[in-house]
Amino acid sequence: MICEEYKFIKLNIKKTGCKSFSFVVPHLEWQHKTWKETHAYLPNISNYFIWVNVRNPWERMVSLFFYQMNEMGNIHTENFSRFIEDIYFAEVHKTKTFDYDTRSQWEYISDFENKIAVDYVCYLPNIIEDFEKIKERLKFPSNWQYPHYEIGRAHV
Repeated sequence: MICEEYKFIKLNIKKTGCKSFSFVVPHLEWQHKTWKETHAYLPNISNYFIWVNVRNPWERMVSLFFYQMNEMGNIHTENFSRFIEDIYFAEVHKTKTFDYDTRSQWEYISDFENKIAVDYVCYLPNIIEDFEKIKERLKFPSNWQYPHYEIGRAHV
């Protein structure tokens, strides 16, 4: 998500509350791109304030599991253990056993030298407070509020 008006890039990692932010600024293109992927088509990436949401990796996988089961209807994932095995198999063998991006959060936020490449990392349980800091730094309109209606659900 790139915003020219406020000069920010929000990297969206799946299952970290990024869909909620799309309601704050609905006119921006919403994508799940890593820093490296974004840099490939935006070489002047250093001119932007870059931020990202992260969450506990296990919580993210549990959320993804329930998403696959309930929203995607993937019945081949019988239980959580099998789901994790499928992800591990796909990573080791560079195959996709299902259509969902399970890259690590680190892969999203690291640069070509494997160093952190973002200016601010929001931790999902603190997203409201963290967003207020970003809002102040980037001088967002005061009516921009991070929706939290989904945050806190057991499998979101």
